[in-house]
Amino acid sequence: YNKKIRILEYSADLYKNHLTSEDWSKEETDHLFDLAKRFDLRFVVMHDRWKLKPRTIEALKERFYDIQTKLLKLNQVPDDDISQHPLIKFPFKKEQEVKRKEQIQSLFLRTTQQIQLEKELLTETKNIGDTLLERKKTYTRSC
Repeated sequence: YNKKIRILEYSADLYKNHLTSEDWSKEETDHLFDLAKRFDLRFVVMHDRWKLKPRTIEALKERFYDIQTKLLKLNQVPDDDISQHPLIKFPFKKEQEVKRKEQIQSLFLRTTQQIQLEKELLTETKNIGDTLLERKKTYTRSC
């Protein structure tokens, strides 16, 4: 319940040598990490508190997870297997996140008629599947 999320940190040298970005300043990155620590990666809250150059929630997530992944790889002990680490196994994809949110939005904006049509199509699809399954059983019994 009261768990704190472990956030990997970086030094000035590490930032300068491995984490610089054309789109992000060190000040912005430091602010992002400060917000991440203060609000336990609650990106909606972090976005609300963001006072620098305007950024989307997805941009904040992309930068944060990109740096965390790089730090994980840079801090890797030779005997460690990080291939199963969630940041490596399931990398954050900004485009996929944007598309997911658009799809959710389109679901919320459906009309009553669209919802009813979808229910009817699902019922019809189930009936077709049941009919095909029954025919297959009949066919295999007759052979």
